[in-house]
Amino acid sequence: FEEGSGAKVTASFLLTEAYKCGGSMEIRFSENVESHHVPLAICQLANKYGVKLEHVSKGLITPTEAKALYFELTEFSPKLREYIENLVKAGNLSRERACYVIHHGLWTLSELEHIILGCARVGEILGGEAQPEQRLLYQNDIFHARAAIMGGFLDRKLAKIERGDGSVAIDLEDDVRPIEILFDPQIYAKLYFCPSDLPIPWVFREESASYVKPSQTFLVFLRARDSDDLAVNLLNDFPLMRAVKSSIELQSEDYLMGCLVPRDFEELQPDIQTKLHSYAKSLGIHILVCPETVVSLDTEANRRLMSSRIIRE
Repeated sequence: FEEGSGAKVTASFLLTEAYKCGGSMEIRFSENVESHHVPLAICQLANKYGVKLEHVSKGLITPTEAKALYFELTEFSPKLREYIENLVKAGNLSRERACYVIHHGLWTLSELEHIILGCARVGEILGGEAQPEQRLLYQNDIFHARAAIMGGFLDRKLAKIERGDGSVAIDLEDDVRPIEILFDPQIYAKLYFCPSDLPIPWVFREESASYVKPSQTFLVFLRARDSDDLAVNLLNDFPLMRAVKSSIELQSEDYLMGCLVPRDFEELQPDIQTKLHSYAKSLGIHILVCPETVVSLDTEANRRLMSSRIIRE
């Protein structure tokens, strides 16, 4: 384990509970804890993240200090931090809410980046505010949550290293690739960077395995639509993908491109599947079929939105 990981987990748990309980997030340590002082391990952790604790001898972490430490412990990327700060200034989100949905396990960091960069209703989605009766707002939130969850499936699939001798698979805990994941809101796509060869999963109608080389960027468009929408909208999306590909080629950057869709793609008529697959192949784009359907993705999205509505106690 990384040095100081015990203190980091403990501090994250304390701060998450403090937020969930709905108080000011002030933390006080009793006389049973290091003679009524803030524990040394937590002081060292705060110092590591540049958060100064002013009342160590009183066993007190003030609300301002607790919130600052919570934000630093979550380790948002510089780009995501900037977006969160802008949302905070606009009054659309609190830093603590963004931290809580990560530590509470509602969203991963990459999924949260997708929502914050790719949606206009960030605070409403993270707060689960829209009710099913508010049909248009709710469907909007479900759509973005569904796409983020589908992207999360791909994140985990790409990161997981599959080992074995061909007949027996070996599953090792935390055996993952060091992948950097970014989200581009302009084209609604994820970008993956990996220092080793990266197998491309779920490729539609390809018998041989495809790999992303360490020198390449893997750009994946996210299109989380059901079969009816895919039949119409995916065909309309290809000109955008072609424009992106042309722009990349002009810049002489080395990219591989994919388009991630739900398993509903397999419900399309064979001639429509062939048409879409041929068009994508002509553009050099892999169609990736996620094992989950829109129904299952929406079920999970609804669960997360509902959990967001009741997270504070």
